Amino acid sequence: MKGKLMVGAGLVVAAVIVGLLASGIGPAQATEGVAPEEVVTGFYEWYLGYIGEGERTRNPLVDRSYRSSEFLSEGFVAEVDAVLDSFEGGGYCPFLLAQDVPVSVSVGEAEFSGGEAQVTVELFWGGNPTPSERVVTVRLIDGQWKIAAVNMK
Repeated sequence: MKGKLMVGAGLVVAAVIVGLLASGIGPAQATEGVAPEEVVTGFYEWYLGYIGEGERTRNPLVDRSYRSSEFLSEGFVAEVDAVLDSFEGGGYCPFLLAQDVPVSVSVGEAEFSGGEAQVTVELFWGGNPTPSERVVTVRLIDGQWKIAAVNMK
């Protein structure tokens, strides 16, 4: 996949967000003028960073911390809420379409169609060199690219 961006499981995007906030760019403005690939990369860096590693792990689904993400469309947040509310004692992650957490993520280049872009994401799992692919749909909403869906490829 040409133009890949790698995101390691231990990366934390907090420094980037703190830098944006310090420069006067608030969460609602953080994706303005940002390419779809950067939105997808930013989300997965934040998501995997939030989860953390080892004994210091958190669950952004249980905490519902994804709800305040500047990278997600309001409609997608509502869909994720509905999926999580439908689980009875178990389920999967609507952002990874898996139960496990990947060790790394590779984000490809966007393919555009109107006010929408499709970005292929490769998820790498511990001990497996073959990635699982997902397609992230990013929509232009009020001048900002927002993640609107994640699907299997």
